[in-house]
Amino acid sequence: MQIHGIESIQDELQQEGYFVKVLMNDKIAYFFSKTAEHRDTKVFGLDYEDDAKGSASAATMTPGRIDVRFHRRFSDQRVARIAASMLSQPVLSFAKDFHVFYQGRSLTNA
Repeated sequence: MQIHGIESIQDELQQEGYFVKVLMNDKIAYFFSKTAEHRDTKVFGLDYEDDAKGSASAATMTPGRIDVRFHRRFSDQRVARIAASMLSQPVLSFAKDFHVFYQGRSLTNA
């Protein structure tokens, strides 16, 4: 999996109680600031649209937790696979033990 944008949020990640955003699919995860909207971020072939449309799923990351929004083309198993692949990347080693939630349900042990 390719990880992009992590360098642009390094300052935010140093803040206690940080909140950053993520767009992701099976091949790419793009991290960006909370000041941007998921639907307005179009990069690396990732496209999130309101009402669970587009080629990417939207998520937020806070200390210890990743929350993934519903997307009709993303099953629990697919989100769990994407999250596992993303969190296995060395650049995200700080988050390797984060809990992953999809639609409010824990996928950590899915």
